[in-house]
Amino acid sequence: MTVLMILLSIAVSAATCHVALKLDNAYETAMPTVISALLSGIVQGCIQLWVLPAIGFFYPGPWMSLITAGAIGAAIAFLSNRTILGVITPGFILVLLILIYVPTSCEMFHAKKYRSLIGSVQEKNFTEDIPPVKIEDIRLVSKSTAYVLANKVLGQTKEGTVLGSQLEIDTDSAAIQEVNGQLWWIFPLDFSGFFKWKNREFVPGYIRVNAQNPTKEAELIDADPATKKKFRLTYTRNAYFGNWLDRAVYWKYPRINHDEYTFEVDDEWRPYYVISAASPEIGFAGQQNRGVIIADPQTGKIELLAGNKIPAWVDRVKPLHQTINQVTYWGEYVHGWWNSFLGGKDIKVPTTFSYGKDMWFIIFKNRKYWFTGMTSASSKDQSLVGAIMVDTRTGRSTFYDINGTNENGVIEAVDAALGADSSRWSPTQPIPYNLYGIPTWVLPIVSNEGIYQKVALVDMNNISSIAIDGDIYRAVEKYREILSRHGATRNEAISDINGKQIIGPAKIIRMGDTVIGGNKTYYILIDGYENRLFSSSGETDQTRVITLARPGDSVTITFFPSNGQVVSIESIRVHGLKLR
Repeated sequence: MTVLMILLSIAVSAATCHVALKLDNAYETAMPTVISALLSGIVQGCIQLWVLPAIGFFYPGPWMSLITAGAIGAAIAFLSNRTILGVITPGFILVLLILIYVPTSCEMFHAKKYRSLIGSVQEKNFTEDIPPVKIEDIRLVSKSTAYVLANKVLGQTKEGTVLGSQLEIDTDSAAIQEVNGQLWWIFPLDFSGFFKWKNREFVPGYIRVNAQNPTKEAELIDADPATKKKFRLTYTRNAYFGNWLDRAVYWKYPRINHDEYTFEVDDEWRPYYVISAASPEIGFAGQQNRGVIIADPQTGKIELLAGNKIPAWVDRVKPLHQTINQVTYWGEYVHGWWNSFLGGKDIKVPTTFSYGKDMWFIIFKNRKYWFTGMTSASSKDQSLVGAIMVDTRTGRSTFYDINGTNENGVIEAVDAALGADSSRWSPTQPIPYNLYGIPTWVLPIVSNEGIYQKVALVDMNNISSIAIDGDIYRAVEKYREILSRHGATRNEAISDINGKQIIGPAKIIRMGDTVIGGNKTYYILIDGYENRLFSSSGETDQTRVITLARPGDSVTITFFPSNGQVVSIESIRVHGLKLR
C-alpha cells in the first residue's frame, strides 16, 4: 500500500505538470514532467517514512498526499513557463475532499451517530454498584510522584555507565496498570539521541513504581524474573532506522490508525508495547477501537489482536483520548446538534482537570475503567451532575447520578484546608472511592518536588468533610469520625447503605497502642475475629473506655464494615465495667 501511494503521487504530479503545460501550449520538453515526478516521489517517500499516515479512502493522509503531489506538479509547471493552470489539480482534489467530508463526517448531519459511538450507557447508583474499597488498595502515588521516584533510578550505575547518561524516561508511553493484583506505574526507558542509540543499540529494561505505597523505592527491572535472562529491548520509540517501533508497526499495518502507544508488562513482568488500533466510523471521523497491536520490543514480533484473543494482562484496549471524545459526544448531543449549538438543554460535559479534559484509570470489582466527572456545559461553578466510567477493555459505559463537587473544586478545597502548608504542598490526582458507603475523593498531597506528604479524604457531597493525615489508616479513622459528627441524618445514610455490624460478647485476646504524629491509636484483638484489628484513636468516648479494658474482658463492639484488616470502632461496651 505504501508503494502504491508513492506511485499514485508520482502519477498525479507528473500528469498535473504535463497537462498544464500542454493546455497552455508551453510544452517544449519532458524534463519538467520528469522533475515533478521525481520530486513528488521523494516527498511522498519521506511522508511514508516519517509522517506514517494511515492509508485508506476515509483517512486524511492520502488526500493530503495527493494535494501535495498536485501542488508540486503545478509549481514545476509554473517555474517552467509561468503557467498557473496546474493549480486546478490540487484545487479540484481539495474541493472534492470537502464535498465528501461534509455529508459523510460533519457532526451537524450525524450527531446521533456521534453520540452512539460510546454504545449503550447504563445508569447505576455509585455506592450500590461500587463496593467499599480496601484501604491497602487505595492509590496514593500520583504520576508526578512516580516520575520523581523513577528518575532516581537513572542515577544508578549499570554495566559501568550511569543510565541517565544514555537513556531517558519515555513519559508518553508510561502507564499505570494492574500486575498480579497490585497497581504499578510502569516507565519505559528509551534512547536520548541518535549517538546514544548507536553506542548502546538496546535498552536494558524498564522502571516500575508501586502505585499504592509511596514509601517504596522505584526499581529497575532488567531481567525476566522467571528465567533470569537479561532484557535487550531493541525496538523502541526513540530507536532509529529499522528499529524505530512506530515505523515497524506502520509498515505492517498501514491501513489502520495507531491511536495510543502504551508500555505494559504481562503477569510475568515481560515488557510489551500495546498500540490501540482504530478506524473511522463516521466518514473521516468518529474513531472506533478495532483491537490492539502488541509489539515485543525484544524480538520485534508485531501482532494485531481483537476480542477474546487479546491477552488478559492487557489493561488498555480502548485508548484514553478516544474515550474522552466519545464521552463528550454522548453528553453534548443528548438532544441533537442544534441543541448543543443553541439550546444547551440537558447537556453534560466531562469535567476539566489541571491541563484539560482527563480521565483516571481506576479499578473496581477486578475491572479497569476510565473515570471522569460530568458537569453542566453552562455551569460556572465546580459542581458535579454525575460521573461516567468506561471499561478500558470492553468499552462498556456506566453513568452514576452523583451530585457534589468536581475534581477542580475538591483540589481547591483541600488546598485551602492545608493553610500555610499550601505554599509548599499541593493536592493532586483526585480518585473516587466508596468509603463507609459515601462517594469519596482521595487525593495524595505532594511537595513542590513531587514527593508524597499526606493524603486527603473528601466527601463528594460535602467538601467541608475533609480528613488529612500522613498515614492512610489514620486519615480513614479521622474521616469516619467527621462523618459521624454530622449527626443522625449522615449516620442513617451510612447505615442504610452498609449497615453497622455488632460482635460480642467476645473476649479480648490482646490490646496495645501506638503513637504516630502525636496521636495515640488503640488496637484490640478479639477472640474469634483474629483476621482483623479493631482500632480507635483521638479523644473519644470509645478510647476512654478502651483505656480501662484489659485482656480477658468481655466486650461488645459496633463498627462499620470494611474490607481492610484494620477496622474502626464505632462504639464499645466492656461487660462488667460500670461507671458511677
